[in-house]
Amino acid sequence: MLAGLTERQVRYMASTRLLTPSVRKAGGRGVWQLYSFRDLVALRVCGTLRGEGVSLQSLRSIVRYLKQSEDSEHPLATAVLVVAGRDVWLKKNSEVALSLLHRPGQYAMPRLMEFGKLVRSLRETASTFLREEGQAVVGSAAY
Repeated sequence: MLAGLTERQVRYMASTRLLTPSVRKAGGRGVWQLYSFRDLVALRVCGTLRGEGVSLQSLRSIVRYLKQSEDSEHPLATAVLVVAGRDVWLKKNSEVALSLLHRPGQYAMPRLMEFGKLVRSLRETASTFLREEGQAVVGSAAY
């Protein structure tokens, strides 16, 4: 369970070529498969996605897309994936994400704002306003 999957799940993924070991494939009875660290990261990502409700069929689509588009030997070990609802998004950079399941190829530019910065900004604005109005600033909430 090192990668968050059972031995049976790992063997199934290797036998169906979803994720195969890159160091040594099983060569018959009694021959162990050897996985690299990147293989283990990819297996952990698969386990996490499965735990989030992503089906094996969807997982295959994600792996297929990443292998074709990301030009990486270990796409699951290097891609930044975000599960949002029933979709999985590939984070391309800090400004853009790409849908992999429900709207494949659809880009989104999520506007993310750090909550702490928002609270500090509002607090500063309120303090400035109250000082200008000649009112005292009473207390401050810790956020």
